Amino acid sequence: MGCAFCKDPNQSNKNDSGEPDERSRLLDNQHQPSATKPITDDSNYHSTNSITKTDEQSQLSRILHKTAQNIIDVSAIEPHSMERSEYMDKMRHYIEKTTNSDFNFSKQKQLNQVTHAPLNILLAPNISASDIKLITEASHNVSGALSQAKITCSDSLVENFDVDNSPVPVVT
Repeated sequence: MGCAFCKDPNQSNKNDSGEPDERSRLLDNQHQPSATKPITDDSNYHSTNSITKTDEQSQLSRILHKTAQNIIDVSAIEPHSMERSEYMDKMRHYIEKTTNSDFNFSKQKQLNQVTHAPLNILLAPNISASDIKLITEASHNVSGALSQAKITCSDSLVENFDVDNSPVPVVT
């Protein structure tokens, strides 16, 4: 039994989709200098710990800066940036343009109106049984042909664009 929000310490810091969540560290353990060097002096421990905190803080500030560049603060925009007279002039100009312009909207073709003579349709001769049989057989033949169609891939679905595939060196 456990809490729904409990987290197993042995699990990685990634959610079900494989992406880091709000509790995952910005820098992995491989980026920490304390993981590669043994700590012998107490003052050395505090300096390496502050370096990793600084790296993580700079990474976080970089992310926040990029996010701030992409956000538009709607609350800072004045809702009434136009003066009343300017607004009235623009409204008057818009009304003049819309009333004076000839908008030639093409009228869509209407469906045949069968309601004018419903008796003519009801009294029309029925479709013959041979016609119904022909339509049914043709639809079954088409359905069978489509169900037997198979698509085979002859080329690669992913195309390389002459990109250098050499591995990128990792800076440590």
